[in-house]
Amino acid sequence: MQKRLLISVLVTGLFSTLPVLANTPTITGLKVINQSSGAVHIHQGGYAPSQIIAPGNSVTLQYPFTVIPPNSVKSIRSSQIVATIGGKWVTTPNGFTYLKHPELLVCLDYSKANHASKSGLRTWTITSSTGKQANCQVKGFKQLWWQPQHILPQ
Repeated sequence: MQKRLLISVLVTGLFSTLPVLANTPTITGLKVINQSSGAVHIHQGGYAPSQIIAPGNSVTLQYPFTVIPPNSVKSIRSSQIVATIGGKWVTTPNGFTYLKHPELLVCLDYSKANHASKSGLRTWTITSSTGKQANCQVKGFKQLWWQPQHILPQ
């Protein structure tokens, strides 16, 4: 029987308590295979920077995923990965940039309980070019160059 441990983790300035299983199998990587008809964008950690996988190709990523979030210089480790096809990057008048209306939006999060017994190199095959998974998103970000209109030179 496995023991449950609780570990407090500092994540971008917020404290959260994540359950971690002692002696759990270890995932070493993730092979993402694109069998869809469109170019798939892979967002490690759910952040805006992405890798593009052309139809019929694949990429192997090391796990846990390491990413430098927008507007940061420090890398973080994440168990989440997001795949998107299509959409348009939009910047609002207040300088917030986000992905609007992607045709495909799906997530995997290896910290979830249903992945606790998985180990080794995992495979994620993307076959559809459309669909949106509930509670899945690419994290938007604030543009550092944005200045409120009232302080811009006229």
